[in-house]
Amino acid sequence: FLQDSAFIFKTNNVYLVNSDGPDNFGQGSQWPPPRQLSVGGTPFRNSAVSTPEGVMFVSNAGAKLINYAGGMSPIGDADPELFKGKIVAAVNFASKDQVRWYKSNGDAVVFDYREGRFSTWTGLECRAAFVANERAYLVRLGGYLWREAYGTEEVWQDDTTPIEMVIRTAWNQM
Repeated sequence: FLQDSAFIFKTNNVYLVNSDGPDNFGQGSQWPPPRQLSVGGTPFRNSAVSTPEGVMFVSNAGAKLINYAGGMSPIGDADPELFKGKIVAAVNFASKDQVRWYKSNGDAVVFDYREGRFSTWTGLECRAAFVANERAYLVRLGGYLWREAYGTEEVWQDDTTPIEMVIRTAWNQM
């Protein structure tokens, strides 16, 4: 949902329903026929996430944004190859201005919507993800829950054991 609009994501199309619909007793206005926004939906049912700009999702052609007016546009200049594989979860980490798409192979595609930049993280295999109390949580295989720390504890933890990470960055050019 985005404001008073519901979006229906199918594999090959995205539809918009703009109505309150009937109340709990079936009274009031009925749902109008869905309006098709585009050809090219999403094969990943877990890829849609609400952001301050609208709803972001992953299509076969890469990341897309549906804005508040119902217009659709590509997000950034990311190569669609970044999104190959199955998306298992998507979260909007609002305090960090990030949308994170977690993939079944352990990669995460991260979009910083303030800067308009994509990055890829590895080693984050999960079945689900969510953000609560300014922390990202990953539901892992075997019943484990990883928690991303913040502030001075900038580490990921598995139970109480810190997870070591290696960060590789691109060369910066001035």
